[in-house]
Amino acid sequence: MLGRGLSCLFVAAAAVASVWVADAAAAAAGIIDVRFRNYSTGDGLSQATAMAMAQDGAGFLWIGTQDGLNRFDGYGFKVYRHIRGRAQTLSDNAIMALAADRDGSLWVGTQAGGLDHYDPVLDRFDHYRADSLRSDTVASEHITALMLDQRDWLWVASTGGRLQWLDRETNRFLDTPLGELPMLANVRVMLQAQDGSVLIGSRDGLWRCDINAANLHELRFDPAQSLDVRALALDPGGDVWVATTNAGVFRFSADGKPLAWFRHGADAAHALPGDEVRGLQFDRQGRLWVASKANGLLRIEPESDRIEQYRHDPANPRSLAADRQETVLIDRDGLIWAGSWNDGISVHDPRTEAFVSVRSVAGDARTLPDNPVVAALANSDGSFWLGLPSGGGMVKFDPKIGVSLRLASSDSRPDALPLALIEQISPSRDGSLWIATAGGGLVRLAEGGTRFIRYRHAANDPGSLASDDLLYAGEDREGTLWVGTADAGLDELCAGCAAFRHHRHDPADPDSIGFGPVAHVIEDSQRNLWIALRPGGLDRYERDGGGHFRHFRADPRMPQSLSNDAVTTLLQDSLGEIWIGTQGGGMNHLLPGTYRDPRFEPISRAEGLAADAIGAIVEDANHELWISTTAGISHYAPDRRHITNFGPADGTLAQGYYINVAAKAPDGTI
Repeated sequence: MLGRGLSCLFVAAAAVASVWVADAAAAAAGIIDVRFRNYSTGDGLSQATAMAMAQDGAGFLWIGTQDGLNRFDGYGFKVYRHIRGRAQTLSDNAIMALAADRDGSLWVGTQAGGLDHYDPVLDRFDHYRADSLRSDTVASEHITALMLDQRDWLWVASTGGRLQWLDRETNRFLDTPLGELPMLANVRVMLQAQDGSVLIGSRDGLWRCDINAANLHELRFDPAQSLDVRALALDPGGDVWVATTNAGVFRFSADGKPLAWFRHGADAAHALPGDEVRGLQFDRQGRLWVASKANGLLRIEPESDRIEQYRHDPANPRSLAADRQETVLIDRDGLIWAGSWNDGISVHDPRTEAFVSVRSVAGDARTLPDNPVVAALANSDGSFWLGLPSGGGMVKFDPKIGVSLRLASSDSRPDALPLALIEQISPSRDGSLWIATAGGGLVRLAEGGTRFIRYRHAANDPGSLASDDLLYAGEDREGTLWVGTADAGLDELCAGCAAFRHHRHDPADPDSIGFGPVAHVIEDSQRNLWIALRPGGLDRYERDGGGHFRHFRADPRMPQSLSNDAVTTLLQDSLGEIWIGTQGGGMNHLLPGTYRDPRFEPISRAEGLAADAIGAIVEDANHELWISTTAGISHYAPDRRHITNFGPADGTLAQGYYINVAAKAPDGTI
């Protein structure tokens, strides 16, 4: 039914806002919590080099390229270019700097056309060009940096070697008191510090002047060496972070004292994969995103000294567009935009970090041997037992260190896992594991052991397993093992017993189990068993009075009957309510007060569920449900009857999810 895809884990919380691994930087290889959507020329971008980015007051994202200015509305691009003979178009197509004004307009610094001002009401550009015969025009046609300060004054840097202010009332330029200086001809970035002073990043050093530009002094990490500055950022505490052309990233205190140097070859807390850095910006969580020239996008977490790297992976369409990055922007919604040198732009939504995928990495034994995961069980220490496809065996996986144990399948060794698909892994009261397989029977693994005990069907032994083709195995509260078969009903093995008791369908006996594969079994608070038949409907095994099965089937004449007879999964939540997942009818809720004569309420696509084919249902600490489907994951809040769906764009798996492959760790991670 469901897509045989990669494993995916997510945090079940009231709001999906945290990563499933608390210590994300220490997570094992192959764990992916950052994904990107990429846009380039094929999507309408005018040219693939993002030289500058800004967001205006209306929320539009502006991307300045080497061939045109682009406005992105979340759906498509509108391109602005210079058109010869039309004065109100862009003055030059090569964009070097952007600054969004508080009035909703946009300032555009060009390479050979001076300064442009975009009017969003008239959808036109006004131009400020250099004139060597006048002292009140922009100093050069080549604008290198723009900044609007807290007073709403526009600072303009150009190759003319003078910092200037624009007098908005007269539309004339005023030279700052700093005058003409060689270092001012190579300014790449300006940023106002928390104390109101202005930081000036140049090819020839990092400088600081007061708000009135009455004085200028240089900040150096090494007293003997000026910094070749590419970008600047302020952290929440006011510290200054500096990206350099080929010396990594520097951190200064708010008052200019050197604090830290992040570079290639440094200690683990400060080591970068390379020293060529191009862009910097902090996100809402206080994490610094770093655009590098050759090593993709980096993320530095200053409080924990964690550094993560995100690179382009040709095999992963949700990876970064390219390893050569030029700019980075955090928009007002908290989205991270990364502008590449030759492959367009990428965007990451931090909210999707709640969904984490675990993937195989070729050549790395710590990662999954293969991507599909067909069974899962959470352990008390936060690790997971994961079953792999036929022949792949099972592994013990710790999110922090990766695979710590692999148990291979083999039919040549009787104490090994059989070469069969693992359908279910469940715990026993004594700490051992039960593993149900499709065609290989039932196996048991002692706690801490590596050798398996096999239970197989034997035609000449009526006390043996009824079938080797299994879908489910799990113990009830008394330690009785229940085994769901694909073709021989339900088996029962009491604690300490050596022979299985068989519950088979008998057409002549209405009290016998219903016909169909037994996909899942749960024990409710009254000790009765609910049995998912796929197909075959829903049965309840009532143990009192010798035991008999009651049958609940879909009936189109009865609106409160089961919605579909292909039942895939079951859950009794912490409040005692029972939820039933189906393959085609969505989720069913046993209506409170109808236990003796069950009636059901469907929650399906018609009510907003992502899909009607359900894989698993898991309850979180807030009594809310997380439901895996063929079209992503749905979150259902029963008290509000509210559904939120999460698809591939949010970080879920496009392939869908296996039936009953879900596990909940002690910390609430699902």
